[in-house]
This record gives sequence, structure tokens and C-alpha cells, in this order.
Amino acid sequence: MPRTLIGVDSTGIGCIKIMKSNSDNPVTTADTARSKFLYNSKFDVQPHLFAFHAFNYNATALAYNPSGSSASNYDYCVSGGIYYIRKSYFDGMQYNMPLFDVKAVRNSTWPALRYKQNTVQRKWSGKYYQDNGGYFATMGAQIPPWAANIDTDNSAFGTLNFGIAGLTTSDADDNDAYNLDESRQLTVVIWDLPGNSGAITDAQPTTPTAGKRAVRITSSSLKIAKPGYDAATATGTQLAFDSSRNGIKIIAAADVSMPTGNSEYDTGIDLPDDVQADVHFYQTGSIYYPSNPSDLEFGADYYFSGTKIKFVNGKGAGRARFMIYARDGAAQSSGSNKVLRQTTIGGVDVVQFLRPGSGLIPKFADIVIDSRWPAVQLLAEGHFAVGTGQLTEVINVPNASGMFLMVKYMTTHGAGSWKGDSFTSAVRMPFVKTLLKNGAQAGDSTYARIIGSQVTFFTFRGNPGDIYEDADESGHPEVTEAVEIPVTGIRYYIFGIPA
Repeated sequence: MPRTLIGVDSTGIGCIKIMKSNSDNPVTTADTARSKFLYNSKFDVQPHLFAFHAFNYNATALAYNPSGSSASNYDYCVSGGIYYIRKSYFDGMQYNMPLFDVKAVRNSTWPALRYKQNTVQRKWSGKYYQDNGGYFATMGAQIPPWAANIDTDNSAFGTLNFGIAGLTTSDADDNDAYNLDESRQLTVVIWDLPGNSGAITDAQPTTPTAGKRAVRITSSSLKIAKPGYDAATATGTQLAFDSSRNGIKIIAAADVSMPTGNSEYDTGIDLPDDVQADVHFYQTGSIYYPSNPSDLEFGADYYFSGTKIKFVNGKGAGRARFMIYARDGAAQSSGSNKVLRQTTIGGVDVVQFLRPGSGLIPKFADIVIDSRWPAVQLLAEGHFAVGTGQLTEVINVPNASGMFLMVKYMTTHGAGSWKGDSFTSAVRMPFVKTLLKNGAQAGDSTYARIIGSQVTFFTFRGNPGDIYEDADESGHPEVTEAVEIPVTGIRYYIFGIPA
């Protein structure tokens, strides 16, 4: 059985810890030895996925949600396949400008959930003389920003204090070269973390005092407090683990060879259809996110079937590093009040902390802690301003030894507009964008490189957004266009689980 501590460790602090190896003592192992812990309630921040929602193509002329709402108070509306989504749709989200992601399903297999990643779109335009101009860009370039004070300049859509305007799903065929980055289904993934320069508002551990309980179990809840808080009274982010606010559990993670063609990896866990994953595709050595700038089209589609994640790779052979999150749209089970469960599953000894009232066969929504599935650890985070030029920012990740690293980040922006909708500030998914005219990175192109415990960010602010020969002018002079929404900063997160 995995070594588990429910009590006081050698520093005198009440906590819960589960070790990766039974050779490590949970009482005496230093908290800085991050790779030795599957769970540790003493960590400052326990990352959470706040919400998932799939927005499907809807050709209706105009519809508001919830029913009966209007342009002034809808949570989201859709018109001709274009969605306008207010923050209010994600009820209870603590950040106005969150870390977010958008997962796109490939149209040709829809409604089967085959996700496309590293899809690259060639920018075409009639204004390019003999197609002499434009750029290649990864999918994030077509995802609208999450923005503040959005003015849609349309009375049907109104204004949005915070949200996404113009999230488009389309019935276009993505086998068409002009619509490779279109999809009939886009799943918005919201993390309970800020996507801009704002501070993480999670309560920080404080000095423990006598009489405060680290763990509280009732007929309706399981609460595990951070150091210094009483589980009987602690709420929200004062709790490390909470049956009403499950943290991120990684049901499978691996770094696998990905040959050209079809390949698969068996996780050993039955995967629901709507499970979600983050994947870094790379070839050799360095890992790039969102893409390697020297080989933009490298990558693959992926989907889930039974216990397997499957890859459809029409590009070159390489590798896939992925984390699959314990996420299931199924409702909680019901049954007993057995909270601490020790069992054997598939020949593996398992410790589980369950939601009180869950059934004998718990669902993902019932499981607070499972020793098979480590919690995501936040190893480094921050925001840095982006200056003009081809610049790098190096992050040396502390306590990364023995950890399996993944990068997520947003680009931050000042006032601007997206397809006619203006805003006062915004955060965007990152993308790589290469100009055809000179092979250089565009000014809004960014990417990160992982080598060992070091993550380097590359930015190109000040470079053009497009260079082309003008088809509409005599002599077809070369035109240089500026980036529409310049990058002003990067908000980054380096996650890890024990390798």
C-alpha cells in the first residue's frame, strides 16, 4: 500500500501526504523533494481546473442563454455559429482574466472527439500579388482573446465586462486548405488561475497553532486544510483538498514514441469520451510549446478509445508528452460514507479519499485523492513584460529534479480589437506565426522551449505582422503591416508531476 501520512510530520504540521515510493518516509521527507510526493497538503497552491464547456456549431440566427435573457444579461449568445461568452457563464470563477485553453475537434470525424493540435493554417488573401505574402500560423492565432470591456458595436451582442467575443464554430470542411483551423466543436477549458499579471489569490499556508484540525470528515464533506487553517472552518483556497472542489488528478502521463501513421498508448484506465488532455509534440531533445518554430506542421491528432489515447500522425515521426486529466461529465455516484478506502485495482494497491456518500464504484467526480493519479504541482509561475526585439526570458524551475514538466502560458495585451470587437486589455492563447516573405517570426509569435529544468520563452515584439506584395497597387510594392494586438507580456505556469 502506498505510504500515506494522515497526521503530523517532522516539522510539527498536520497534513496529508502520499509518497510515490514506499522507500520514502512521509514524516521526514523534505517538502522541497517535490518528485517524491504524489500528494502533499502543505504545498502553497493546488492547481484546479475550474470548468470545461464544449460549444457546438449552431446555425441559429440569434439565441441567448439562459432562455429569457437578452443582450444586456445573457451568459452566452450564439448567432450564425459565432459565440459571445461572458465570464458570468462560469459561475464562481475567481479571476476576471483566467488562464484558458481551447480544444478543437476535427470536423471530418465529428461528432467523434478527435482533437487536432498543431494544425497550421496558411494565410491567403486576394491582396497578395501572386500569393507573394502571408504567413503560416498554428491554431492559437485563430482563437479570440479573453478580454475586458468588450464593445461588440452590435446591439444584439451588447458589451461584455469580461469574456470571449467571436468564438467561432463552423460547418466548413477542415479538409479544405482554407479551413484547416475551423471546427464544429470547440471546448473551452478554464483554469482557476490568472491569465494576466494579477496575483494568484489562493490563501497561503500560515503558522499552525494548537487546536486546529488538518482534516475534517462529515456525512457531506471531506476537507483537508493547508497549514495554519482549521478544516472545520476553512473555505475555498484555504483548503488543499476539498470534496466540493476537486484538484487536478492526472490519470495518465507519459512521454512516448510517436511514429508516422497511427499509434496508441494504453493507460490502463477506462477513459470517458469527454476526458481532456494536454499534449506537447516534439521530435528530439528540446520540447517546444505550442510548436517548434523550425517545423511548424509537426504534430498529430489525438483521441480516446477505451483505455487508450490514440495518435493520428500524418507528419514525421517524433514523440508525444501528455497529461490526461481525471474529468468526466458523468454525475457523482451514491452509496456509502466510506471516505478512506484501501483497495487493489488492476493488481495495484491504491489509497483513495472519497467524497462522503459516494458509491462502491466511485466516479471521477467522487474521488478527491487517488494514489494512482498524482496531483499536478505548480513548480513555477510568474509574469514578465515583453520588450521590443527578438528576446528570450529564461526560467530556471526550482525543485524540478525527477519531475515531468509541462508548460502553459498566455500572452497578455493592452487595448485593441478582434474582428471589429474592441477591448481594453486581453489575454490570448500562444501561437507560432512564421512570415512567408522572409521566414522570420511575426511580431505576435511566441513559443517556449523545455530543456531539463530550464524553460526559455522566445518573443519577437516589433516584428511585422505580415509582409506582402500588394496586388491592388501599380508595380505591386511591398507592404509591411504591424501586428494588430501587440504582445506586452507573458503569464506562465510550469506544472509537474513525479516522473
